[in-house]
Amino acid sequence: MRHWCIAIPEIDMTKINPIAVFVATVAAFVASVFYYAGPLGEVWMELAGIDASAGPSGAQIIAQFIRELVVVSSLAWLIVATGARTWVGALRVGLVVWLGFQAMAIAGSVIHEAYPWQLYAIHSGDALMKSVLVSVILGVWRKRPAAIAQGV
Repeated sequence: MRHWCIAIPEIDMTKINPIAVFVATVAAFVASVFYYAGPLGEVWMELAGIDASAGPSGAQIIAQFIRELVVVSSLAWLIVATGARTWVGALRVGLVVWLGFQAMAIAGSVIHEAYPWQLYAIHSGDALMKSVLVSVILGVWRKRPAAIAQGV
């Protein structure tokens, strides 16, 4: 399929394991909760000017879960599209996505919006942790050719 002179690979969506995507989404969400529940969360709230006594709203929790699902689904698509066949290959894709997109997007806030570098480090660390976790889950728990042929 061609769009604006960019070749977008056709991928077999049956190679994406929806159960692995869901499990990776839940794992990323829970890992992030624990990441921010510790001392880094206290520093984050102080630097961001967030009242520590106010927890996240239900809407924020749902929005964050949906955000995780979109990121994990996109990463699953990229892993399949790049042809990564092992968890190591999936991890490489995840690290490139983290460095090239997530870490650099947050760096833009430091450069242009006077975002404190400590917040950059905290958020980039969270994104790195989740990229590694999700990539490994998706790489290990992927549909194998025999399972795809059987429709599993």
